[in-house]
Amino acid sequence: MPGLAETLTASGPRPLHNAVEQLAARHGWRICYEETVPTFSADVERGEPKPGTVAINYTPNEGAGAVLRRLAADHARRGNVGRFEVRREAGRWIVAVNGMRGKDGEWGKARPPLDYPVSLSKGRLGLYPLLDEMGRQLSLHAGFKMWMTPGVASNGLLQRSAAIGAGNETARSVVARMLKVCQHYSIEGLTGWDMDWDVFCGENFGCAMRLVRGGPPVFPPPAARGPLDSLGPLNRR
Repeated sequence: MPGLAETLTASGPRPLHNAVEQLAARHGWRICYEETVPTFSADVERGEPKPGTVAINYTPNEGAGAVLRRLAADHARRGNVGRFEVRREAGRWIVAVNGMRGKDGEWGKARPPLDYPVSLSKGRLGLYPLLDEMGRQLSLHAGFKMWMTPGVASNGLLQRSAAIGAGNETARSVVARMLKVCQHYSIEGLTGWDMDWDVFCGENFGCAMRLVRGGPPVFPPPAARGPLDSLGPLNRR
């Protein structure tokens, strides 16, 4: 029942991300998680963020935004790597890093890679080339390699393209729009790809965006048949 309290605990190099995945699985909430590269040596173990833990009790009827904000606050209170904010954007809840410790160990503002702008000449391109070009531009802005990957949607996205352009627009909004307007190469009317994303980062590889959860839309319904459709063409005269 919605009013019953639930316990949420997660641990590992990305405890907040693990908790987000649990909430998405339990309640079907649309949530995207975005981190950035850790730079303070004490925040890194074997190239990954130092492991930590989060734990809260909540009720689903609090709403996704309230639960996620309490989760981000618990993540910060426990001294885990990075500080995160929660906002609503592109029809999803975005849990994005907004603070990191610098090389000197002092806290400062941090920017998730998808906050940087990209510009694309308007035209129809396959989704793989679009992602590659966005990754190239984001790498220049961020100062580290940004990999834009299709994640679990890799096979389906090979068969899709999008007519899209962008003028100094955040990469996040371009990704959301790209997924909404992409079309199948050969199946007329099959539009959109209903997925969320996350951004993982490491000391050595930079950051990688990948598509998670969701999937392709259902096939378009067949056109309505009229009373004469069952007759052959000669019998319609």
